[in-house]
Amino acid sequence: MEFKVIKKPASINKNLVKWAVKASVLLFVFYMSFAILNQFVKINDKKEHLRSISAELEQQKTKNDELKKVYNATDEENEEYFVKKARELNMSKPKERIFVNR
Repeated sequence: MEFKVIKKPASINKNLVKWAVKASVLLFVFYMSFAILNQFVKINDKKEHLRSISAELEQQKTKNDELKKVYNATDEENEEYFVKKARELNMSKPKERIFVNR
């Protein structure tokens, strides 16, 4: 009685390895595409944040310039500024009548 050794065809293993490599490459390409798109979204968010901070900076520079003018001005020149700030705080001059239209 003789026993024969049956070997599996080598082509099945080779095909399986080829498909595994192709699937791995395809998954890697999808992952990298997703990662790149995610980075673009983050970049756009940061650009928008930078624009808003730049606008706030310009507003603060304007306020600083106004305060520098007040600081460097004489009392007579500052009287208008003081009156304006007092009006914002709902203050009035002595014996002054304030009428409110509603």
